[in-house]
Amino acid sequence: MVIGGTSAVAPLWAGLIALNNAQNKTTAGFLQPVIYTAKATSAFHDITSGNNGAFAAGPGWDACTGLGSPIGTALISLLAASAASAKKGSAKKAPAKASAIKKHAVKKRAVKAAAVKRRAVKVAAKKSVAKKSLAIKKR
Repeated sequence: MVIGGTSAVAPLWAGLIALNNAQNKTTAGFLQPVIYTAKATSAFHDITSGNNGAFAAGPGWDACTGLGSPIGTALISLLAASAASAKKGSAKKAPAKASAIKKHAVKKRAVKAAAVKRRAVKVAAKKSVAKKSLAIKKR
């Protein structure tokens, strides 16, 4: 009886991606869009027969086996090519991205400052209520 599944495949994929990152000297990042392109089929052995009880395997992507089992060297080459093209594209977009990051940081600081101010108002209100109740008790 074969036993495996996600508990077996997760560390195997983690190891494969770690090898990719070391060989390509960059992180793979979000790789699903890359591997689900038409070109990625060459990086997988298509599994066309069998089932998992609920779904049957067939040619191409299927709910039972996905794209199939990865061919490590082909997948690493595919991810290297994708990283290289992404790097070329990001060089032109860097200023816009940096600007967006800066705007986000400013907005985040403003939200945090507002939260601190609200907390200070709450604390002041509680102190005021406590003083009034103490004055009433003393009477």
